Amino acid sequence: VVGAKHYYIWDPDPNHSSGPTIDASLQSCGYVGDYGTSLPTTELDQYLAIFVCVGIYSDNYTIDDGSAEATALENYVNNGGRMYLEGGDVWYWDPLHGGYDFGPLFGIYATSDGSSDLATIQGQSSTFTTGMSFSYSGENSWIDHISPTGTGFLIFENSSPSYDCGVA
Repeated sequence: VVGAKHYYIWDPDPNHSSGPTIDASLQSCGYVGDYGTSLPTTELDQYLAIFVCVGIYSDNYTIDDGSAEATALENYVNNGGRMYLEGGDVWYWDPLHGGYDFGPLFGIYATSDGSSDLATIQGQSSTFTTGMSFSYSGENSWIDHISPTGTGFLIFENSSPSYDCGVA
């Protein structure tokens, strides 16, 4: 990855709940990047990291299996790019209904379609999230439950009910 810029934020989420906040946070730390609601599928190698925010049901975006977007993101990661991907259905529901399965690329095994019970997210000991705790109050429908597989490792768990919700 060449990486002329620090980041690109692709925010096809109709609500734009996370993308602008991530962009503002990165800019305040002095990072240089771009924000957009479409993905520049042929120019991703100019970024050191890609942030993808697809949203929560019923206002979410599906990255279709076989789409130019899925291919570009897969190629980016396979060529050494760093990518963050968030979405309530992107891991479990979407791959069962025509969406691209990002699980193997991220070391994630989707265990359940989930429900509306994401509450307090706890960092996991012996990881970079040790001691972190976040109360969640955002969109909260059908939050996929995910667990690590392969080289993935658990970084966040919902407190009650207990389930894995963050993998690195």
